[in-house]
Amino acid sequence: MSMRRFAAVPPALLILAPLVLALFSIGRYAVNVPALDEWHLAEDLHAIYEGHEGPSDLWRQHNEHRMLFPRVALLTLAWMSGWNTVVEMYVSVGLLICILAVWWRLYRAVRRAGLWTFVPIAWLILSPGQWENVLTGWQLQFCLGVAAMVWAMFLLGRGTMAGFGAAALCAIVASYSFNNGLVAWPAGLIALGLMRAPQGRVVRWAIFGVLATAIYYVGYVPAPNHPSPLEAFAHPFETLSFVLMNLGAPLAGGSLTLAAAVGVFVLALLVASLVRVWPHRGALLPLSGTTASLCGLLSVSLGSSLAIAIGRVGFHQPTWAISSRYVTITALGIAALYLLYLAGSPDSSVETTPADARRLWPEWTDLRSMLLALTLVGEAASVSWSLEAATNLRAARMKEKYAVQTFLVQPDDAFASPVDAAIVRKYGTFLQGQGWSVFRDPVSYVLLASTDKGVPSGEILPDRPVVQQMTCPVSTLTDLQILFATYKRKNTSLVKITLSEADRPLVERLLPGATLQDNGWLRISVLPPVERCAGRELVLTISSPDAKPGNAVTVWTYPRYYKAAIISPREKTYSGRVVGMSMNVGQR
Repeated sequence: MSMRRFAAVPPALLILAPLVLALFSIGRYAVNVPALDEWHLAEDLHAIYEGHEGPSDLWRQHNEHRMLFPRVALLTLAWMSGWNTVVEMYVSVGLLICILAVWWRLYRAVRRAGLWTFVPIAWLILSPGQWENVLTGWQLQFCLGVAAMVWAMFLLGRGTMAGFGAAALCAIVASYSFNNGLVAWPAGLIALGLMRAPQGRVVRWAIFGVLATAIYYVGYVPAPNHPSPLEAFAHPFETLSFVLMNLGAPLAGGSLTLAAAVGVFVLALLVASLVRVWPHRGALLPLSGTTASLCGLLSVSLGSSLAIAIGRVGFHQPTWAISSRYVTITALGIAALYLLYLAGSPDSSVETTPADARRLWPEWTDLRSMLLALTLVGEAASVSWSLEAATNLRAARMKEKYAVQTFLVQPDDAFASPVDAAIVRKYGTFLQGQGWSVFRDPVSYVLLASTDKGVPSGEILPDRPVVQQMTCPVSTLTDLQILFATYKRKNTSLVKITLSEADRPLVERLLPGATLQDNGWLRISVLPPVERCAGRELVLTISSPDAKPGNAVTVWTYPRYYKAAIISPREKTYSGRVVGMSMNVGQR
């Protein structure tokens, strides 16, 4: 390998690194379970199965969105995969790669040689900060809409009629993927205007945009429980803060303060550049197709931040401004600004046109370096933020998956808000019958989904053990956890735990009560693991040979969330309740 080729290896690896991280995140943290709004897809699948779904159902409104194209894609993937939501996540990563391909084309038009300066763009477009879009199958709609807008701006920059037609199709896909997709039309007008495109082409784009928007709002109904967009104008300072934090979110690592600071910096760079260019705007136009595409992408990002603020400020939830789902689109603005500044460097190779980017954009090397450093530091913070968030998200989704897999024995509050338990029960029966979604996978763990309705079993005494009969729910039993309470005291009595099958002990454990934590889980390994456990009848006994009143522990009980029945104590209080227990937690 020549030295020149060897020198390209480090930056190439850094360019691939965020892609590898995204794929690793799916492999490590993804859970095959419908999440939140994705339950609406279960309704569509059931309607198709029953023969009731039609074109109008694909067009119907979801909140403020027309999800025609994402709904078709999601339903197609569901039928092909048995509704494995992890497949949707991999497709979302594929769409991000399609977005990155456009940026590579734009980068090569600006800089013919060198990979190092493309590294920040790769990390922005494949940012770990967009973990929500990567780890939620339903968010394919967001990735599809953004990909369509990016390709629309790039194709407009080609300056050909074929490119114009393809760009219009991409803008239509964006418009009917999510509400922000409508921003593609005014952003496209800006790009065409900067290119001084033929007047007929500009007029046609404007007509297409007006028609697409008008069709979008035919029969439109304001989203229920959403505040009026006018709230954003009634609170201008809050709206401005929201926009700034939204702009800076890709480099903030989940911090509101840092997001606002980055947003101010990015907006200041943009304003300073416009102030410099404005007196010479007539002499600088038309722009090259590459520069016009970058300005269009910058407009997409800014317009989307404003649209998001108008739609969300009324909720008065500032943390929504830095939601990871928006990073996919707001990162476009930072990447465009970076590449425009890069195009202004003396060693760039932007196409020679009457006004190229070297004359349009300032050669502010120090500011460009600051933007580069900010991108690298911000993406490092995003890695830490995304890994923590992904860990928490997986834990929550695992509980959701178990709750859905065992929906017949779960209380209503076991299902994650805002999912309606009635919806889960209605479509859970259909999915279970088809063997789709979570029912493709065996039950491999037991988790306590809700701790709100716990009742202690009372002190465990020599003549008052807790005995529970249960049907093993997991295919292989490797460990179990029991939730104890100590009445906030150090108990010196012993606690004995036995798990048996037909009077044959599978697990026996004797331990001092003083080692137990109040409202804490005790984990017990099952060695050797119980193979082919599912369906076998087991008995769990928790007793104490020497406990006395005031020197004894207890266990928490909950409404039945696995197949079991407490047979001691015999009080009616414990009818329909089970011992607070988890299984195979170590496998999560």
